[in-house]
Amino acid sequence: MNKMIEIMKDHSSHRKFDVNYELPEQDLQLIIECAKQASTYINGQFYSIIIVKDKEKRAQMVNSNPLNSHILNSSVFLLFIMDLNRSNKIFQHHHTSHDFSDNIDHLFLGSVDTALSCANAINAVESLGLGCVVVGGVRYHVDEIIDLFKLPTLTYPLFGLSIGKPIDTPVIKPRLSNDTMIFTDEYKDYSYDLISDYDLILSKNQLSESWSDSIKNYFNNDSLKEITRKGLDKQKLL
Repeated sequence: MNKMIEIMKDHSSHRKFDVNYELPEQDLQLIIECAKQASTYINGQFYSIIIVKDKEKRAQMVNSNPLNSHILNSSVFLLFIMDLNRSNKIFQHHHTSHDFSDNIDHLFLGSVDTALSCANAINAVESLGLGCVVVGGVRYHVDEIIDLFKLPTLTYPLFGLSIGKPIDTPVIKPRLSNDTMIFTDEYKDYSYDLISDYDLILSKNQLSESWSDSIKNYFNNDSLKEITRKGLDKQKLL
């Protein structure tokens, strides 16, 4: 099997890292180069990456995210930012303006580009024999992140990536069956039984008490919705 395919098929999230391991600068730059070569709509590159080496800043982030101690204990933390500020500079240069909050497509634009960049970074990290974990919770502390990293308007912190030498061996979680998410030529509906089957697979392997409950709880969490709405409004993106 092709090595890259093998790496992607064996992906799992690592949350415990060797605190004494230092990521070589050349490896970090390789990861960044790969992240930058991700596919991007109209070559817009609607994202920025902040390399967070400062232990004090990372400690402050852990203080807000106590369940994510790996932010501090990893070798380096990458903060992925949806970035339309750069696009705004183009309008300013041409002495015109644009309301970036008037079209929901702008959010798709930035979010997709940022996610593709992070996916490339993950593949690069794992190709180097290292481990990582995506930290989506940073966007629920948006005010603190904006202040801590001096983010201008028209930017938004979407997620981070803790990178290091893993000292844990997480189980590779099985994914949903193809019948629920892979279709040919058209979408084909399916019964809830397939979701129940997936719940059962995860619970039997002690990987999740109830996957479907966790999905339901996420969508019912109004406080998270409000944090995101206020954050986007503050950054003039909504």
